[in-house]
Amino acid sequence: MGLNKIIGKNLAKPSGWFGNIVGYFMSVRNNSLNKWTVELLELTPNDNVLEIGFGVGVTIKSISKVAYRGLTSGIDYSETMFRKATQLNSKSISEGRVTLTTGDATYLPYQDEFFDKICSIHCIYFWPEPQKTLQEAWRVLRNGGT
Repeated sequence: MGLNKIIGKNLAKPSGWFGNIVGYFMSVRNNSLNKWTVELLELTPNDNVLEIGFGVGVTIKSISKVAYRGLTSGIDYSETMFRKATQLNSKSISEGRVTLTTGDATYLPYQDEFFDKICSIHCIYFWPEPQKTLQEAWRVLRNGGT
């Protein structure tokens, strides 16, 4: 497998030691976009927020600091990113303010209209079925949510 294929595969679903490097690179490269996304969400302390494709968990951490009375949840396809994000957000997870899961966002494991806000940064082009994933996001977003 050539280097371009290895990089492409790890951008879509980081795994192993190289996935850790890719995850770190993505968090640094997307830092300003992550901050901007959190600003655009106009979070309140009571918001329940979902991030689809949380990577190393930097945005999850930022969201949970503002939505500290709500629940910040995330789903990511990568076990490697799940482990990194769990480490980064361990305190908030132990406090019950953050929940993370792995899986395909085509089938979100959340109840209807639970989230006030949902975000996803640089992920849609990796989703196997973008239309279904967006339908699922719509299902779990409360009426009037963002």
